[in-house]
Amino acid sequence: MSLIDATNRSHPDLKAHYRFESTQTNLGIDASGNGNNGTVYGVTQGTGKLGGGAIFDGSSSIRMPDVFYFNAGKSMSLWIDLTDVDSTQYFIGDETNNAGIRYSGTGNTFLFYATGATSSTYTTKDYDAVEGFVHLVVNRTTLNNINWYINGASIGSSVVGSTSSLVVNNIGMRSSANPFYFNGALDEIKFWDRNIDERNAKRLMLGKNPI
Repeated sequence: MSLIDATNRSHPDLKAHYRFESTQTNLGIDASGNGNNGTVYGVTQGTGKLGGGAIFDGSSSIRMPDVFYFNAGKSMSLWIDLTDVDSTQYFIGDETNNAGIRYSGTGNTFLFYATGATSSTYTTKDYDAVEGFVHLVVNRTTLNNINWYINGASIGSSVVGSTSSLVVNNIGMRSSANPFYFNGALDEIKFWDRNIDERNAKRLMLGKNPI
């Protein structure tokens, strides 16, 4: 299936959309029309999956406004290149509670930490990374359940032990004494005020809006 250029398409459920195109004056610009622009700290523009992408070097990040609460009925989608992720690295994080979504290159797992979670209440999903970009959708259908989709297909669900929300503040790190910075490329990050099922995960992978 061919991918189309994911140009700015407004959608009532789209909370924020970071495209990272070379034509942007600022990589933190929110293309959703909602004005949720981020502040860029050291992230550079490079090659993404669909045009330009954001390059994180293991010490850079984008700080988002406090507008997206990842709780029941919310989703996020993005293109992520895990090729150089050979350690534990957060690509989505909060501001103060050591929470977020990360990938472990040593354990080959995605992991979701809710705010206030502990080592016994986080949730993981095994995934053996391939070289190059993959399209990831993370859907929190209920406070206790996460559905995971890679390249438009389900890789399963996992149980969340903490019912707390996650206030997404950072792209490329979590806020902590150990931020576990991301080292790699991200593209077309979208935050959704809705559930995303497998059919719509595939539509997002193709650069289309959900229906």
